Amino acid sequence: METAIPNLINQLNAASHSIGRRGILLGDPVSEEIIRQFEDKLGVKFPDDYREFLQSYGYLGIADTFFFGIWMDDLEATGDGSILGETTKLRREYNLPHYLIPFYGRETYAYACMNCSPVPANQRIVDFSPPIGEIQAFNEANSFKDYLVLYLQRRLKSLAK
Repeated sequence: METAIPNLINQLNAASHSIGRRGILLGDPVSEEIIRQFEDKLGVKFPDDYREFLQSYGYLGIADTFFFGIWMDDLEATGDGSILGETTKLRREYNLPHYLIPFYGRETYAYACMNCSPVPANQRIVDFSPPIGEIQAFNEANSFKDYLVLYLQRRLKSLAK
């Protein structure tokens, strides 16, 4: 991963006493073979920056929030925080479009999702609101990496207050 993300994670980890009871929780790196198996199971190809995140971290938890990922290399593991579990649940219960993959559950009961279909750059990250099935472009970030960096920067800034 680009150096900005590891640096931000290290800064948050150093401040983990201010984050909450869980602090920073990093998964294990995921192999290309496992990533392909998860893509096949979900029927999509993950964006390159998300694949890089999985290969570096597997998943990321900060206090009580998670960036969904692969946390047990197990195609049957569908618990909370699993990209497979979250996607499967939202597809089954709320008709999440097949081309969207949720990677973060926002506090407003909306999910930040990657649009895995060929779309313009400004439509790659969207918010999906399950109760009403609404999809809206997220205008502050155009990629998973941009979203993660923005989140980490905001989290650090909130700790500095």
